[in-house]
This record gives sequence, structure tokens and C-alpha cells, in this order.
Amino acid sequence: MKVVGPEQFLDMPPGTVFAFGPAYAFSDLMVKEDSIRGDGCWGFWAMNPCGIEADDCSENFDRLSDMQENGASYPMSTSVSKYMSYDGDDMSSFLVFEEADLERLKAIMGNGSWD
Repeated sequence: MKVVGPEQFLDMPPGTVFAFGPAYAFSDLMVKEDSIRGDGCWGFWAMNPCGIEADDCSENFDRLSDMQENGASYPMSTSVSKYMSYDGDDMSSFLVFEEADLERLKAIMGNGSWD
């Protein structure tokens, strides 16, 4: 893995797997889509694989409750959200997963073992 700043991150292609936040306080694992550049702001679109498929916030809450209370199962969301930084916002560090990291993650997920 490597840590990069905003400019280098925005140049990375869609499909980049990463976490972000202020120095060393990273978010959930995410998958980058398009970059956004503008006057006084920058950002990106990304998918958070920890979300569940839902049409709105109310359905999301209902489904999460159903999962917790009844053991229900719902598919992972593949929708993307917009993340923006304006002057003063601190999204300055991006922990980017490299190819070897992704291969290791696939192996762990495939056989359930850290070996």
C-alpha cells in the first residue's frame, strides 16, 4: 500500500481501491470512480462496499434493522457517492491498495485464511 496526496489520487484511474481521511485516520475501504476538479474545490465519486442496496435512507434503515433483528440478507450496494473537499476540508491522505495488496485480499476472501 502507499499513501498519496490529493493531486496524485485524482490522477488515479477508476477502480482504484483506497481509504481516505486526515493524516492516518482513514475511512472505510472504497473504490474510486471519476475525479472532480473545480475552482476552490476538488473531489471524487466512489463506491463504499460496506453499504447495502436500498432506494432511500428509510429503506436502508429498515433493511439494516431487518438484518440485525431477523438475520435477513440484502445485496451490497454498488451506487457511488460524491466526496468533495473545499478550502479547509481535510481529506489530505489517501491509502491506496496496490496490485499485490489486492491479490492478497482476494486470497484471504477466497479461502478465509491469512496464509
